[in-house]
Amino acid sequence: MLTSLGIAFTFFQIIVLAVTFSRHRRRPLPFYGWLGLVGLLCAEALLFLGVRPLAIYFTPIAWSF
Repeated sequence: MLTSLGIAFTFFQIIVLAVTFSRHRRRPLPFYGWLGLVGLLCAEALLFLGVRPLAIYFTPIAWSF
């Protein structure tokens, strides 16, 4: 139950952030922005797959991007 709720909140946040970003964007996202986005998506995927070191140190890794 709580896992489903957490996943629902995550998707809701993604939608809100994407709408807000697209509404206030004045120029294209720079290369380092795309690089950070790809890094975070890869880290999330590895977290859900249960890669042990990433699961333990996910917050510092995510804050690094």
